[in-house]
Amino acid sequence: MILLDENGAATYEVLKGINPEIEVLVSTGYGTDENVQQILNDRQNGLIQKPSKFKQFTSKAETILSVN
Repeated sequence: MILLDENGAATYEVLKGINPEIEVLVSTGYGTDENVQQILNDRQNGLIQKPSKFKQFTSKAETILSVN
């Protein structure tokens, strides 16, 4: 959610402008603030807390991608 020049919520909005059907997996080491919650409430997006194991990441990504 924290990037060098932007934040994850703003980046998500740009991506949604390009592809309104986009699904994302938010990866954060922080709690779920209102920006994260807004992304999670929109479509079939998911959250994985850092640190995470690769198996957790791939499992969550497969879940998001298999919904459609």
